[in-house]
Amino acid sequence: LATESYEFQCFVALTSNPNNNNTASVAVDVTQQAITANIAGGKERTSGTDQELVLDATASVDPDDMASSWSFAWSCVNKTDGAACTETDGTTPLALSPNATNAVARVPALSMSAGTYEFTVDVKKDDRNGTASTTVVVTQGAPPTVGIGVLSASKYNPIADSYVQLAGSAVSA
Repeated sequence: LATESYEFQCFVALTSNPNNNNTASVAVDVTQQAITANIAGGKERTSGTDQELVLDATASVDPDDMASSWSFAWSCVNKTDGAACTETDGTTPLALSPNATNAVARVPALSMSAGTYEFTVDVKKDDRNGTASTTVVVTQGAPPTVGIGVLSASKYNPIADSYVQLAGSAVSA
């Protein structure tokens, strides 16, 4: 990570006797913070063979908010055998749409067989990088889509007997 070093020095002298003085200094190294890769939908989710799977890393965070551009690299592993993911024919490498370098990657419906897969995104910005993974259980057909709404305000240090209210939704095809 890029580092800038600064030295701050403070000189103090008595006005009545300038020879009575002292100096203190401190070195400060300022570095860029690490970026955080995030995949919408959490650590695990279920999708159906008849549904498009959308993988979204646009919520990845640069705490320094640097103006440089992001790069994304998606990959997929079949958790059953550890092999790279393939299309339903078992041999063609799984294609992500529009490609594996976008913040949002899509797997078209009818592209994957039922099974358990791990999708990983490697996010880079300047010389910093972050990684996030999500497990996707693909089942036959089109299971209902479930969502939980975001909180309207952050909640810190909840006290005993307090609660957080979430709003949920479900859609079935």
